[in-house]
Amino acid sequence: MGTGSVRARLWSLVTLLVLLMATLLVPPEASAEDNLRGSFMGSAYSSQVSANLLAINAELGKTIYTPCPCNGTRGRVITNSLASVHAGNILNLGAAKASVQAYKKPTSAYVSNVAEITGLNLLNGLITADAIKAVATTRADTTKVQSFWGASRFVNLKVNGRSILSVRANTQIDLPGLGYLVLQEVKRGGNDRSYSTVSIAMIHVYVTTSNSLGLPVGAEIVVGYAKSGFTRREPTVIAGGQAYTALGKAAAGSTTGRLGKVALVSLGCLSAANKAYTNTTAGASIAGGILSTGVGTNTAEITTGTSSTSVTTTSEVADVSLLGGLIRLDGLKAVATASSANGRLSTSTAGTRFANLVVLGVPLPVNVAPNTRIELPLVGYVILNEQTGSVTSTGASVSVNMIHVYVTTRNTLGLPVGTEIIVGHANASIKPFTD
Repeated sequence: MGTGSVRARLWSLVTLLVLLMATLLVPPEASAEDNLRGSFMGSAYSSQVSANLLAINAELGKTIYTPCPCNGTRGRVITNSLASVHAGNILNLGAAKASVQAYKKPTSAYVSNVAEITGLNLLNGLITADAIKAVATTRADTTKVQSFWGASRFVNLKVNGRSILSVRANTQIDLPGLGYLVLQEVKRGGNDRSYSTVSIAMIHVYVTTSNSLGLPVGAEIVVGYAKSGFTRREPTVIAGGQAYTALGKAAAGSTTGRLGKVALVSLGCLSAANKAYTNTTAGASIAGGILSTGVGTNTAEITTGTSSTSVTTTSEVADVSLLGGLIRLDGLKAVATASSANGRLSTSTAGTRFANLVVLGVPLPVNVAPNTRIELPLVGYVILNEQTGSVTSTGASVSVNMIHVYVTTRNTLGLPVGTEIIVGHANASIKPFTD
């Protein structure tokens, strides 16, 4: 055997020994049972306007809202972003990003939720900033749980043309002829032993008086929000759901057709069981005859039994008119249920129905078949009783949009191509809790 061959075999043996030693030295990955017990809380979003601003055809919901899963992200960073956000002269943002990250180890847990914004112009230049970062972090070990917000910051913040160089938590500044704002509005909760939470709203505007911008008294605007938390409680299952009256998803760069999730009600895995959550609106609208509704009532509830858990959400909406009367109805009800009983998962939409629905002058039945598509000349199309969902060994989910309009062509209503309008939404999901 040649010298080169002997040398090659020796190097192969050395390499094998090194790999074997490395394998022996690396500790095995902790199983779910080995990790610190508990569940996560929190979310992040770039902005929210709480009032229906008919003057600018926009009610902005929680833009790029990103919730943190209560069983964590296994260290992955979940991100949501937008190139820009525009709502007339009320709110304009450049790039916006929200991210959440949470994980557990055998003796510790960590969650960090972040909202980042560039190029803020708020209230027609009254408040500006080059950049904003809201950071909410919670750390836990075997004896304590603590939350922090100190990594949050502003870059070149100006209020009414005056530079704000240093900001303390809960700094309040009067806005004459409008109301006031709170900078770095911090809210804390918990006992630092079994649970802890912190939320931070970098800018929170409260409208308390009539104003030249047309903002209604009682309106609130939040820019840059993050919340984090950890509790030693662990649910048996993760039950979630949402219901809302209407949503307008405007085409990129447009405010026309935009409407936040009106009268939103939502459930998380730590929502109280056997308690009904309700949110109601007197009406929702997008100007120009695009959308108007009467009363909307949305409910959500987690129901538990000896060996069962179910989550049900509903949305009931009265007196709907869409697209200048192309779609009209006296009422609708969306129902979404996801259940776990004796280890068996299932979903249902029983109770979903329309009342006196008329599309393009044609009356339709109470029980329109799921995912019925009707073309809307010179607008696009509508999906009625739009249903999606799945049931697998690891979870069950179902979603219902009673009316879902897709704008695919130029139209006399001024709705940009790409706009979507939803009326009557309910969704529900359930799956086992695992780390």
